[in-house]
Amino acid sequence: STFQDEVRSFVVPPCPSCGGTLKPYVVFFGDHVPVKRVQSLKDQLKSCDAMLTLGTSLQVYSAYRYLFRQKI
Repeated sequence: STFQDEVRSFVVPPCPSCGGTLKPYVVFFGDHVPVKRVQSLKDQLKSCDAMLTLGTSLQVYSAYRYLFRQKI
């Protein structure tokens, strides 16, 4: 069995609740950030003195725009 065979035979498990595609609780490149999550972040940023941003190249505007909200 080669790596390519394993990739071709890989099956994404269905969601046990709805049968749709099971995905982790992350936003993939090209996906939209859920509105409730954006509002929660905006609310939390109002009470922050600083912000640490991890796991991003900051090349995507969705993450980069929050740095400007903090006026860093």
